[in-house]
Amino acid sequence: MKSDTPDDIRALARFMQEHDLEEAELRQNGVRIHLRRGNASPERSAEVRAAEGTVAGDEIPPGTVALLSPMTGIFYRSPAPDRPPFVVEGDIANEGDTVGLIEAMKVFNEILAEVSGRVVKILVANEAHVEENEPLMYLEPIEP
Repeated sequence: MKSDTPDDIRALARFMQEHDLEEAELRQNGVRIHLRRGNASPERSAEVRAAEGTVAGDEIPPGTVALLSPMTGIFYRSPAPDRPPFVVEGDIANEGDTVGLIEAMKVFNEILAEVSGRVVKILVANEAHVEENEPLMYLEPIEP
């Protein structure tokens, strides 16, 4: 992170207070700052964004299913740095296939496809911090 990140956080917090926002996010130069205040819960935030038709600034593609992060942690697209990603856009993932890992409290948790489908869009970069209920990718369901 760059050295002025604390100033960015303070500025974002002031902006949230001035505009009575419960949640805000700033992405700049590969750094993501996500703030939530008060009693805003990750579940409510994800529901509100989905109801608005956007999730983390992206439109939800019609006919797709969002695969949500089950926990807060670090998202990994591959099993090891020298290995290929579990899936890439365009791949078919069967229900139960591992599509990523989330490291939480030094434990790696497999992220499984909840439906069989084609990976339409991957929203999270490798080694990015994710929040519980944050969309990780979109799948277009297919018949197995």
